[in-house]
Order: sequence, then C-alpha cells, then structure tokens
Amino acid sequence: MSQTDSDHKWLLPSDATLLAHNSVHEASPSTCCATRTSSSSTASGALSSDEETFDTSASVDSDSDTEHDADPAPDFLATIERHLGDMNTAAEALNEAQGALRERTRKREQLEREWAVESVSLAKSVGMDSVAKATPYYQQLHRCEAAREAMEQASKEYQTPVCMEDTATSQLKSKYAARCSKYHEAKELLKVVRAQSGVTTNLLHAVLPYFDAEDEYRVQVAEATLAVQKLEQFLDSAKQRYRSAVQSLEALSEQEHRQRASRSSNAATGLVDA
Repeated sequence: MSQTDSDHKWLLPSDATLLAHNSVHEASPSTCCATRTSSSSTASGALSSDEETFDTSASVDSDSDTEHDADPAPDFLATIERHLGDMNTAAEALNEAQGALRERTRKREQLEREWAVESVSLAKSVGMDSVAKATPYYQQLHRCEAAREAMEQASKEYQTPVCMEDTATSQLKSKYAARCSKYHEAKELLKVVRAQSGVTTNLLHAVLPYFDAEDEYRVQVAEATLAVQKLEQFLDSAKQRYRSAVQSLEALSEQEHRQRASRSSNAATGLVDA
C-alpha cells in the first residue's frame, strides 16, 4: 500500500450524504436545503488517491428546470438512503482502519530498527565469528522444530475419533507418515550440519542468547506482519464496498436524470400536439 493511499482521507458520512442526497432532491428544494450548506467545501478533494480517484460529484448534476419535475418516489429515496448508509459505514471503517494500519506499520518498523541495533550488540558480546559459525546449525534446528510441530499436528488429526470414510482416514494416515519421514530427515541433516560446521557444545551454549533473542524477534515481526496484512485485506474490502455504493448512487442519479428528460420530452410533445 502506498503512502498516499494509506494517508488518504475518505469522504466522511455527512459529506457523502450531501453529495449524493442532493442529486435526487433537486426537485424538492424544501427537503434538501438544510443539507446543502457544507457540501461544496469538502467535495473538491476528499476523494483522491494514487490508485484511483473517486468523485461522487458526478452524481450531483442537475438540470435548471428540475424544480418543475415530480418528487422522487418513496421507494427510490429509500434505495438512496440504503446506499448512503453503506457508503457512510464503509467510509468510517476506512478512516479508522487506515489509522490502525499506520500504527501497526510504525510498530513493525520500530521492531526492525531495534533489532538491527540489538543484534549487532548481542553478536559482539558472544563473538561475531561464533555466531556466524553456529548459524547453519540453528537454522537447521529451526527446520527440525517446524517439522516436529507439523508431525504432531498430523498425529492429532489422525488420532482424533471422528466418523469419516476410509479414503479420508487413509489420507490422514499418509499425511502423518509423510510428516514423520520429513521430521526424521531433518534430524539426520541436523547431525550432518553440526559435524560439517565443527561447532562444539560449549560454542552452541555461548551463542544461545543471540539466537534466543532472534527467535523472539522473528515471532514479534511475524505477528506484526500478520496484523498489517489483515488490516490491508480489511481496507481492500471496505474500499470495494465504498466504491460499490458510490457506483449504485451514480446509477440511480443517471436513472433519475433520464426519467426527468423523458418527462420533459413528453410534456413538450403534449404541448405541441395541443
């Protein structure tokens, strides 16, 4: 997500209502005059981003003779209000989520900066060369732990007493066997890596504080990244809801304009015939 898009302020509910509501109330000045007062001040830049520009003002064009047209039907106005509600809800959610996303992103970047400093300090305290020498071993150790966790999860799924077809049972059994095989392979490879790197038990204990701290950092960053991803997905969904509501309002406005034009044309034809 770009900085411009993340800092973008979506049209607030009151202003969204003004823009779209006026497009179908031109025929009823008494019903909309109270809602016109502040729309012009916010419509001109409230909806712009580096990806796409939204402008509900496309829905507010009105003909000079609309005061002679009939008022919109109640069900038409109810549809307008429903789409306005959808747009307002999405706008509020977007503004709130964008603030949360900025904060989550800031915290993740802070974690990265802090680890960049802390990792150097820790590596120096236990020995830079020792950390470099032990890194292949600890990397493979992490793979072993991941393989073990996957094997244990497969074991739970296989041993859970549920009614299922023989095919499903066979698939779970095969899955568990595959996870077991992968775990044992990872353990054997760990022995090979330790022998090739020549690390001693004393050296592994000496550098353990560094790799423990690195593990904690990775967990925190993973959690922060997941939170950012969820917020980005929520933003995408809210943007789609907002755009859909705006498009529906524009379509209704165009429909109303066509009906007005048709009524005006029919009225003109009637006068000519008379």
